[in-house]
Amino acid sequence: MVDTSSIHQVIGAARRRLKLQAALEWGGIASVPASIVTIVTVVASRQHWIPESTAVVVLIACAALLAGATLAGALRPFSQNLVATKLDRQANLSDRLASACAFEAKLSKDAKNLDTDTSAMMHLAMLDAVRQVGKADPKAATPFQKPKEIRLVLVFAAITALIAGIHVEKTIKRPQLVQLIPAVAVPGATVTATGNRLLTPAGPADTVIFLGEGKLAIPAKVIRVTGKLVDFEVPADAPIGVTTVTIRAGAHKTLPLPFEVLDPVDPRAIPEENVVLEDEDLDFVRDLVVELRTTAEANEDLALEELANELDKLLDQAEKGQVNKKQMLEALNKAEEKYMEGSEEAVEESLSDLKKAGRELKKDKLTKDLGKALETGDLDKAKAEMEKLAKKLDENQISDKQAEKLGKAMERAAEKMAKAEESREEKSQKRMSKQQDNIRKLEKKRDEAKTEKEREEMVRRLEKEKRELRRLERKKEEKQKDASKRELKQLRRKMSDAAKELQKKQQQQQQRQKSRRQVSKSMRDMAKRTGKVSQDKRKMANKGKVVTQMSDLKEAMRRAKRKGNKGPKNRFGRNGKRKQDFGSRARGGKGQKGAWKPGQGKGKGQGQGKGQGKGQGNQPGGKEYGDGHDPDSLMGDPTKMAGNTKDESLQGVRGKGPSTRETILTSAQKGFASRSYENVYVKYKTIVEEVIKAEKVPPGYKHYVNRYFHKIKPVR
Repeated sequence: MVDTSSIHQVIGAARRRLKLQAALEWGGIASVPASIVTIVTVVASRQHWIPESTAVVVLIACAALLAGATLAGALRPFSQNLVATKLDRQANLSDRLASACAFEAKLSKDAKNLDTDTSAMMHLAMLDAVRQVGKADPKAATPFQKPKEIRLVLVFAAITALIAGIHVEKTIKRPQLVQLIPAVAVPGATVTATGNRLLTPAGPADTVIFLGEGKLAIPAKVIRVTGKLVDFEVPADAPIGVTTVTIRAGAHKTLPLPFEVLDPVDPRAIPEENVVLEDEDLDFVRDLVVELRTTAEANEDLALEELANELDKLLDQAEKGQVNKKQMLEALNKAEEKYMEGSEEAVEESLSDLKKAGRELKKDKLTKDLGKALETGDLDKAKAEMEKLAKKLDENQISDKQAEKLGKAMERAAEKMAKAEESREEKSQKRMSKQQDNIRKLEKKRDEAKTEKEREEMVRRLEKEKRELRRLERKKEEKQKDASKRELKQLRRKMSDAAKELQKKQQQQQQRQKSRRQVSKSMRDMAKRTGKVSQDKRKMANKGKVVTQMSDLKEAMRRAKRKGNKGPKNRFGRNGKRKQDFGSRARGGKGQKGAWKPGQGKGKGQGQGKGQGKGQGNQPGGKEYGDGHDPDSLMGDPTKMAGNTKDESLQGVRGKGPSTRETILTSAQKGFASRSYENVYVKYKTIVEEVIKAEKVPPGYKHYVNRYFHKIKPVR
C-alpha cells in the first residue's frame, strides 16, 4: 500500500482553516441578536423594569447563544473529497489528490474484487499524487475571508460596550398605589391594586401588601406582581369594616388607600345577578323540599333523601346569594337527572327474575319464607331472610343435608334467573336482527326505485326503520348500564357460587366451616344487592311524584324575586295589608278589616269590574273585583283548561264536629291553626294535586295554585 500520510496532512491543515472560517461566520451571525438582547436587557435592568437576577440570566443566555453558534461552526463537517478538490484546483494538480483519496478508500474496502491491472493503475496514480503533493498550499487553497456581517457585528459590539460602560445614577423613587379594584370585597376575594414601581429588582417576593396600619396590620396573600399592578387575596381573618391597604416594595411603602372588608351577607357583596330570595319565596321553595323529604321518608327512598339534602344545600347557597338563577336552575336539573337515572323497564325485569327465583326457593323448607318474599316482591323481607340464613350458616344451625338441599334450591333459582335473562336478550337480538333485515330490504328497494316518488317513499320508510333500530340499540345499552341490572347479575352470580359451595362434599370439619363462612359471606352480599334493587323499586315508584315536585320547585325558582326588588309582577307581595292579614290569620290572630275589600292598594295599577271603576296611584278603584288575568307569562293560553268543571256547594254532615264549610269559614275569620282545619287542608290539597296532575293545567296557574295553598297552610 502506498504511504499517503503527506496527502492527509495537507488535507487536514486545509480542513482546520475551513472550520475556523465557519466558526467566525456563525459566531458573527449569532452576535447580532445576542447584542440586541443584551442592549435591551441592560437598559431594562438600569431602569428597574426587570429584576437584576432576570437580567443576569438573560445575559448568560446571550453568551451561551454566541458560544454555541461559534462551536457549531467549528464542528461543521467538511468532506475529504471537498478539501482535496480545493487543493487540486489551487495547485493545478488535475484532481490527483482527490483521486488518490478515492483510490485509497476503494482499495481498503474492495481490493479482492479488483483485477490486477486496475489495482496497479490505482497504485501508480496514488504514487503520482504523493510526488505532486508538495505543490499544494493549504493557505492559498483556503484563504480567510472577512464575515459578511462583520460591520454590523462591530457596530452592535460598540453600542453594547458603550451602554454597559455608561454609569447611571440610581434614583430611588417611592412606589405609588393608585387604585383598588374593587374597593370593597369579602374575605377570600381577589383584589387588584394598580400603581407604579410596585416591583423591585429583587423580584415579586420583595412586594408585600398589608390591610390596616401599625401593629394591627395584616399581611395579605400576593397572587401576582408586575410593575404596575398587584393581585392579592383579602385575608380570611380580616376584620369586617373600613380599613386601608398599603404596599411595601422593598424598603419603601406606598401611601395607604381606603378599603372596606364586607360581611359575606352584606348586599353589596352579592352580585346583582345572584339569587337572594325574599323570605316568602324562600319559605315556599323550602316547603317543596320538605315535601320531597317527606315522600322519601314515607317510602324509605334513600336516593330521594339524598336529592332533598342536595336541594337544601342549593337553597342555602341561594339564601346567601352565592349562585345566580341560571346556575341554580342548572344545578336543579343536574340533581334531578341524577335521581332519574335508571330504567323502569329494567327494574320490572329484575323484579320478574327475582319472582321466578322465589318460586324455586319456596319449594325448599329452609328457603320457603325467602321464596315467598321474592315472589310477592317484598324485597325488604327477602333481604332480612337472606341475612337470617347467613347467620344460621355462621352458627352451624344448618345440617349438611339441609345445606345440600339449600344449594340445589339456589342453583335452580339461579338457573331460572339466567334463562329469563337469556330469553330477553335473545328476543331483543331477534328484534334488532329483524330491523336490520328490514333496513337492507328497504335500501335495495330504494336503489331499484323506478320513479322519484317511489324512491322518496322508500327513503322515508328507511329513515323510520333506522330510527327504530337506533332506539332498540339505545334501549339495550341503557339496560346494560342500569344499576339494578348490574346488581341482579351480581346477585345471580353470588347465588350460583353459593349453591356450588353448598353442594361440595366436605371431608373435614375445618373445610366445612370454611365453606360455610364463604357461603355466609355470599348470602350477605346477596342481601345487600337485594336491598339495592329494593331501593331502585322505591325510586321508580316515586319518580312520577318527584317529576311533579321538581317541576314546581324549578317554576318557583324561575319566578322568585330578588330580596328588596318588588316589581309590578310580584303578585303576592304588592298588597301589604293582605300579606299581613294572611300572616296574622295563619297564626290564629285577628284579621284586618278592609284588607280584602276591592279597590284597595297603593302604587300603579288599575282595577276594572262591572262597576266600570278605575283607580290609579292612591285613587280608589272600582267597587267590584277585576276580571283580568295575571300579566305574567303562563306558558300557554292563560285561561284554557282541559278538564270539565261544575259548581258545587259545600254541605255539612250531621254528627259530631263542624262541617267542612263551617271549618273553612271559621278559619278564614279566626286563623288557620286549628286541628280540624289541618284535616280539611290536607284533604283538599291532595285532591287539587290529583286534579292538576290529571288535567292539563297551564304551568302559570299551577304555580299560583301551589302558592295559594302555601299561603293558607295550617300553622301549629
